[in-house]
Amino acid sequence: MRRLGAFAWLSLATNPKGCYRAKDGAARMKTEVQVVERPNGVEVTRWLRFEKLCTITKKAHRVHVRFEDWKRINIDGELIQNILPHYTECDREFLISGITPAEWDAMEAAMPEEMK
Repeated sequence: MRRLGAFAWLSLATNPKGCYRAKDGAARMKTEVQVVERPNGVEVTRWLRFEKLCTITKKAHRVHVRFEDWKRINIDGELIQNILPHYTECDREFLISGITPAEWDAMEAAMPEEMK
């Protein structure tokens, strides 16, 4: 457990490394639980962390999403922009496609002008 201010993150291991395995270049998903101590009790929120090593910058790109929000998008079919309006367009696109902002920029730069 890692303490962050008034709350703690608990990682729920889904395999020995603690994340769902993914093929090279694909985003990985890890389940984490946020425990917040409140005056009237403890609040527990389940989060999903999506992470991928960007092929352009060679840095990890991470986005956290509450499990309930992920379920509304992927199971219930609600629109991501309606569920996560406070996320940037780049982070929402990363959750949909697994493509990082730098990778999108590189693809767009490689496009012929008439396709832009």
